[in-house]
Amino acid sequence: MRPASGSAPPLRKMMAAASRLVSLRCKRVLVVATACLLVVYMMHDSNPFPECLGCVRDRKYRSFQSVLLQEAQGAANGSDVVFVGDSITEAFRGSSYGSHECLEYRCAGIPEVFGHFFSRLKTLVLAISGDQTAHVKWRLTAGEGVALRKARAVVLHIGTNDLSQLVSRTVGGWKDPRTPFVPHGEALSIADELAARVQSTVDTLKSYMAPGARIIVVGLLPRGPSYQPSSFAWPNDVYTTAILTANKQLSLQYDEDDSVDFVSCVDVFLVVDDRKINEGLMKDGLHPTDKGTKLLLGCIKPSLLQMGLNVSGDSGD
Repeated sequence: MRPASGSAPPLRKMMAAASRLVSLRCKRVLVVATACLLVVYMMHDSNPFPECLGCVRDRKYRSFQSVLLQEAQGAANGSDVVFVGDSITEAFRGSSYGSHECLEYRCAGIPEVFGHFFSRLKTLVLAISGDQTAHVKWRLTAGEGVALRKARAVVLHIGTNDLSQLVSRTVGGWKDPRTPFVPHGEALSIADELAARVQSTVDTLKSYMAPGARIIVVGLLPRGPSYQPSSFAWPNDVYTTAILTANKQLSLQYDEDDSVDFVSCVDVFLVVDDRKINEGLMKDGLHPTDKGTKLLLGCIKPSLLQMGLNVSGDSGD
């Protein structure tokens, strides 16, 4: 018996409706799944080292990192010296986060000082302001490591932003504390972790470098207890113990390592009699000025000369 006309939809219409419903639901599921995957990707890609508080960097950072990646790929045939680090090293380029609109005391005259020392050598500066050791390891594994394969030497200067993070984790908060005090025992623990982070970064560098190439590890420089320009106390209750202890550990670690030289340049930035950091060399108690950079590079120069690298320049006034 045939159903009365219009009493039930034809089978073809029922199948079409079901198909549209399934298609709509699948599209919704696909959109949700895609969004979830994107979030997971962004979280993983932005923070590949979750132990590093603040490792999620912004678009400006990623844009500059892509520039460094291109430069690293272009230098794959070899450089005399590759400089790796944070804002102190990026200042050799005359920039901060890749921008030449840099605070005058942090960048002015520094590229000229750098050029004076290294005009006879092929150099590459792979550094981004604010970087911690975890950022450097990520950048190397993300492609910048190719620049190290034929480099004769690498100068690594990293760790002061790790120090900020470790101190802030101890006293609470992310930014540098304004009225901080780090107990001696906790300062020693900070030094242990800080030295371990730098050593891990050195191991990552070694994995990319050719046999016979050398690494110069520049110890942490002195820094005042805050970013305020009026604060140049040294020793201080925030950073001094951690810096000096970490530097000592690194010096001992690489004392018998033929592939690594450790260089401490703390003393050149101090006015010892007045127990403070020389303001003329570090306007903010952290970043070397052009005069400070001249002393810093002069401190590194003997190690490079021992490697047979033709460094010019003079650290004197």
